[in-house]
Parts: sequence; C-alpha cells; structure tokens
Amino acid sequence: MECLACDNKEMVAQNLRFENELKGELLEFITPAFKCQECGEVVSTTDQKRVGMINLADAYRKKHGLLTSSEIKKYRENLGKSQDQFANFLGVGIASVKRWESFTVQDPSNNELIKLKCDPEYAEAHLVSNLLTLEPQHLNGNRRFSPEIFAQVLSRVLPLTGSPLFFFKSIFYIDFLHWKRCGTSITGATYRALEYGPVPAHYESILAYLSIKKWFSKTEGYNFEISEISFDSKNFSTEEIATIDTIVEILESKGKQYVFEKSHGEAAYTETTPFSTIHYELASKLSIS
Repeated sequence: MECLACDNKEMVAQNLRFENELKGELLEFITPAFKCQECGEVVSTTDQKRVGMINLADAYRKKHGLLTSSEIKKYRENLGKSQDQFANFLGVGIASVKRWESFTVQDPSNNELIKLKCDPEYAEAHLVSNLLTLEPQHLNGNRRFSPEIFAQVLSRVLPLTGSPLFFFKSIFYIDFLHWKRCGTSITGATYRALEYGPVPAHYESILAYLSIKKWFSKTEGYNFEISEISFDSKNFSTEEIATIDTIVEILESKGKQYVFEKSHGEAAYTETTPFSTIHYELASKLSIS
C-alpha cells in the first residue's frame, strides 16, 4: 500500500493502539492498520476499520464486565447453533445476535440472559445465590424455594399453557391460592409485578436451571415441553394437590388466556408497585378461593 501523504510505497501492517469514544467514555483499544515507515501516516482498510469498531466495543464490554463479541460467538458455536437458531434459543431477534457478535454492545440484561442460557455453572450459581439461600419468609410464602417442586408443579400446568407467558401465571395462582388456604406457598417462589403480570423473580435463572437439569426443553418460539420430569404425588400433601388441581381445572375449563387476564386484575398485582416484589399477604384478597 502506498502512503498518500509522502508517496512512500512501504506502508506496513501493524497492530496499533488507538483511543476513541463509545457511550460517552474514552477507551483505548488495539486494532490493525497500515503505518507509513517514513512519515508515520496511518491508513485503515474497510475490513480493518470494522475490526477496530469491534475491538472498541469489546474494550467497553471488558471495562463493564460484559461478554465480548468473540465470547458470545463461542457460546453459540459450542451449542452448535446458527445465528438464527441461537436467537430462537435466547428468545431474541436474529438481528440482535448479529449485532452482539459485531460492534453493538449488548445491554446488561441481555448479557445476563446469554450467560444464564449458555453457562450452566453460572446459571446454577446464580440461582443458588438468589433463591435457594433465601430463608422462608413472607416474600416466598414461608417456604424455601425448591427447583424440583417448582418443576413438578410446572409439569402439571405446562400441557395446558405451553409458554412462560401463561404457565408463570398459573404457578403464581397455585402458590398464592395455597398461601390463602394454608398459610404457605408450594414452590417457595418469590414473585414480581412485571409488565406481563405476576412472574417469578429471577425467572430467567429458573428457566435456565430447568433446562440444565434437562427437566424441560424449549421448542418452537417461546414454548416449552416436558423432558425428564413428572409429577410425583408423594412429594405433595393432600392439601397441596387439591390446590394444584383447582388451578388445573380452571385451565381446563376456561383456558390459559382467562388465567392470564385474571392475574392482571388481582390485588396482589394491582396493589404492588411495578417491578417490585409481591407480598404473599395480598393472597388474602385473591379472587379465586
């Protein structure tokens, strides 16, 4: 390549250190470019500029503890998935995957999603630290969270609901109805008032953990199917089975959409500040008895 500044014909490809701004921060990064040995002029090809943009994004990611573009790609390749398959696995658009594997920095919530879905050790540790160590109290219905009990309850409602949008509402009703009847939840899950209704806290961790255990697997879209777990009545009291059967019967007679919409009108949801934890005491106002 010829230097346009001094006509020297011996520009050499080197890895050079640059500074540039991203998201309001000045960052240093290394990227390939051609440098004139005579005058020091630096020129980058289109491909080198693209590499530079990725390296700049990765410098930001590393500074903020986010996965780099190559780490995201490695997760995908280790799973043997195309970008389209990986997007479906994560529940995001393929455009997002393409951007994350390039020079668009993923936000922290999507970074967490990728790690929870792709790193079994991280997902299990995250779940343990946030759920299994929570002592029985009013936030979890006076019962320590049990992933296996949660999975067995899910196995009862999943055939009638299919996706998290619907089965989370059904399990919410099971837990809160049992608290109303007996003063404890069944699964020990903590719930939050999110945009789409009452949803278990750390639900991404829970779903990732259930997949890691191979109790459930994801099918088309956002639907799940039972893999290697089944409901065992020996793990439940007569009262708990009666509560579960109540919600299952409602699902069978009125459908998942009815349960979904009804959950949005419950005091447990409407009287809780958006994105906050729902207190089980509000189960006393549950419309289902």
